[in-house]
Amino acid sequence: MCLSYSHLSGLGVAVQVMSKLVRNTAVSPSEDKFKRIKLSNSKVKTTIVDTTGGVPSLLAMGWVYDEADKEFLMLPKGVQMTMKEVGSCCCIPPGCAYHKPFSAAGTCDKVQY
Repeated sequence: MCLSYSHLSGLGVAVQVMSKLVRNTAVSPSEDKFKRIKLSNSKVKTTIVDTTGGVPSLLAMGWVYDEADKEFLMLPKGVQMTMKEVGSCCCIPPGCAYHKPFSAAGTCDKVQY
């Protein structure tokens, strides 16, 4: 199933926001505030949570649900992000004419659509 053009532009915004989240953790790994993502935050909700493949892509990159509060994703202790993680998964379902993996490694088999 292919996605509409408007959905594809939403994916571009989702990838930009995910890139910023990962970049923040890569540049400032000791800053705890960058290691949690509030899923109900309006920008995160509209650009990642409400986008097909958004949250599963973050989970595939290593983020996990905070066991104490499922409203947050967090980076487990000892996990460090690099920009490589942004390129590690594709948010566009395979089979779509616009499907282009973000890395040379090919499509991501970790994300469930």
